[in-house]
Amino acid sequence: MRPVRRSTGPWLVPSAQALAHTGPAPAGRVTSPAATSTALSSHVERQLILLREQVKLARDVYAAMSTRWNTPMFQHAAAVEGPHMASVKLLLDWYRVDDPVRANPPGVFSDRRLQTAYSHLIAQGTPSLEDAYKTGAAIETELITLLLDLTGDSCPRDINLIAQALLTSAQSNLASFTRLVDRQRGSLADGRERRSSLSTTLVGAGSGSWSTR
Repeated sequence: MRPVRRSTGPWLVPSAQALAHTGPAPAGRVTSPAATSTALSSHVERQLILLREQVKLARDVYAAMSTRWNTPMFQHAAAVEGPHMASVKLLLDWYRVDDPVRANPPGVFSDRRLQTAYSHLIAQGTPSLEDAYKTGAAIETELITLLLDLTGDSCPRDINLIAQALLTSAQSNLASFTRLVDRQRGSLADGRERRSSLSTTLVGAGSGSWSTR
């Protein structure tokens, strides 16, 4: 664990309202939390490191799916994850935690399990637009699980603020992907009814396969 710097004034981070917005938003000003001499717990530190790369995973997969399918949902989702990545990076910098992303280009990850997951998710979302939306739902489900775990900890107020904002965004994206999956099923040319549950779909799309918790 690394010592935490004492707060010296207002800290610029994307605001919770901006992060929860349906599209990319500019940074806002959030007053820094009270100064503390305690260090992050090892669990919270690990979760922040994992969150940084999982948000990158979402951004990179969505960007690839946007190129493949050219749909507004993936264009929107890829754009939103950029500010989310930046907000997590600010937390890592503030608490002096090494950034796992460093200068890694799209599709490259420090965590080998995330690297494997990226390849799997790209392959999963390539055959059809329905498969792509299922893949998006799987990514958001994994992010929600991680964020719920992080916000359940006794972590500093600034971390909880950012995590709650990301959680709201992930829940919104999951609802959108779920609706789009249902819409794709309903628009099948042969009109056949598809009754497999979304939870089964998520398992097939790799949900939880890259968990490092």
